[in-house]
Amino acid sequence: MSKTLFLKPRLSEKAYQAIQKDNVYVFVVDKLANKQTVKENVESQFKVSVTNIRVAYLPGKNKRHVHKESHKSINGKTSSVKKAFVTLKKGDTIPIFAVEEAEKERQDKISKTLSGSKK
Repeated sequence: MSKTLFLKPRLSEKAYQAIQKDNVYVFVVDKLANKQTVKENVESQFKVSVTNIRVAYLPGKNKRHVHKESHKSINGKTSSVKKAFVTLKKGDTIPIFAVEEAEKERQDKISKTLSGSKK
């Protein structure tokens, strides 16, 4: 019996490059999740084949904020995050950036049409 996870894609430049280069998708997962539950949930939710999973736990960092007027400092901490790096079988994709890629293809098509009409 597997537990259903909420898989939140990590959208950063580094994660986007990993998708394009190595077919590795980065998800923020629950802190109690393990590799098996992440694999089962990715395969069931996106209908893809997972070949490898790496998990990284990033503890929160200490932060300090100083008020301008009173010069009192407030100490705090950022949230801890657990990331799962999911490698998919060659040829499988997850449509995280499908809307952006479709928009880019549409813009390319428009620019080709405009450049062809200027000649």
